[in-house]
Amino acid sequence: MVKRHGGVRNKTRYKLSMKAGQHGRLRLTARFTQYAEGDRVALVIDASEQKGIFFPRHHGKTGTVVGKQGGAYLVAIHDKNKAKTIIATPIHLKRV
Repeated sequence: MVKRHGGVRNKTRYKLSMKAGQHGRLRLTARFTQYAEGDRVALVIDASEQKGIFFPRHHGKTGTVVGKQGGAYLVAIHDKNKAKTIIATPIHLKRV
């Protein structure tokens, strides 16, 4: 048998690519945004920052901030019927 190859960023060619008008743009306000527990946020991957990216399956989902872990936030979401906690840095979060 042949080993299945492909890692975390497999099949994300369009999902993790930057749009034409966003190249070279530093989003400092998104990087330093503070969230409180209970805030509703959308999980949106910013492809220019590789640090603090969650698994791409959760891109576009909405959840609730339940805590903080270092410089990242813990976001509670539902993946189908299972409750999950995602760890993401603020640049990959948008307030809803």
